[in-house]
Amino acid sequence: MLMTIVYIFLAILILMFMITVHELGHYLAGKWLGFRINEFSIGFGKALYKRQSKKTGEVFAIRMIPLGGYCAFEGEDAAGSGGHDAGKSEVREREDEGTLEENAYAKHEDKKREDEFPDAKGVPFNQAPPWKRLIVLFSGGFANFICAIIFCVVLMMVFGYYQGVGFGSISDNSPNAPGEGVAVHERLMEGDILVGIDGERFTLLNGFSQVMGRINVPRGETREVEFTVLRNDQERTIVGYVIHDQVRNADGDLEWRIMIGVYHAESVYLREGFFSALWRGFLFSFELAWVILEFLWMLITGQLGLSGIGGPGATISVISEAVGNNLINILLLVPLISVNLAVFNLLPIPALDGARMVFVGIEWARGKPVNPEIEGRIHLVGLLLLFTLVILADLNWFFF
Repeated sequence: MLMTIVYIFLAILILMFMITVHELGHYLAGKWLGFRINEFSIGFGKALYKRQSKKTGEVFAIRMIPLGGYCAFEGEDAAGSGGHDAGKSEVREREDEGTLEENAYAKHEDKKREDEFPDAKGVPFNQAPPWKRLIVLFSGGFANFICAIIFCVVLMMVFGYYQGVGFGSISDNSPNAPGEGVAVHERLMEGDILVGIDGERFTLLNGFSQVMGRINVPRGETREVEFTVLRNDQERTIVGYVIHDQVRNADGDLEWRIMIGVYHAESVYLREGFFSALWRGFLFSFELAWVILEFLWMLITGQLGLSGIGGPGATISVISEAVGNNLINILLLVPLISVNLAVFNLLPIPALDGARMVFVGIEWARGKPVNPEIEGRIHLVGLLLLFTLVILADLNWFFF
């Protein structure tokens, strides 16, 4: 139970790290382009820690609910009132209602506070040129993508992109076992590392099980294939066989399975050097993005059911399980979720960065903004629908 709690805590930290990276992308782009930023917050709800910079006037906070965050730009919600103006109206209300002595004291306290914590400097979000706003909105997803590339580079250097299957021993009744009258180099041998079948390499997303699952062999029969193996650090292609036969699973029941007839097989990872890992990590991040887009397309077109999707709770559950298993699961899952955040936030879904970019693009094209109230209502409806979907996804994940 204690370890489960630790794994869940680590999973929340990992998720919050990726959300922080996303919001930091918005923040750094906003600072670079001269936007006025009122608050940078990790989490939602009541502030557990809050600090205002005496240099910039910006507020930095860690809040109670660790399932999101925000970078609050002045004027981002044009329909609402800015914090600076709200503060001034509060002072005016005190002046109208209080005595002369109370008003003098209030003004003194406000002046003291302004001297200690200056107002944030910069251009309000809604007054900045459209191209600057597009950069800021895009930067959150871009930061997630860069983070994914960094973790992918670490993954490639620690483990690798290409996988192999190392053989401890081969079954005597396997057609791939060396026997009398059979040239040893034409069959699989103990110590071989199988890295591909019929020219298809095993990778992190396309491993041995996935490749074997696509081989078409009638039940009870064998099929001739070409094995690509590493033997004594040299790669060679040899002719071998796969078998579609019955075996007993962990529950003791018989099931049909396509096999190559080996014992004591284990996964082997082929590590990359730094420069090859940098290039491979870059490509692998795009590969992850493509997998996510394919998954979303299959959901939209009904080719895939809703049983495999979940919200933040499901994400934390999957990460905690990965943390409890091994390091490679973490190094693979972190860039996968990071790319998922990047892709999902840039989709044109109301309340997300992608939809806001669409509205800014419309404003740029027509020369004037969409009515802020209409845009605000669209984002509000989108946010409510998104929260509903997230809750239903988590309920579906845990209870159905």
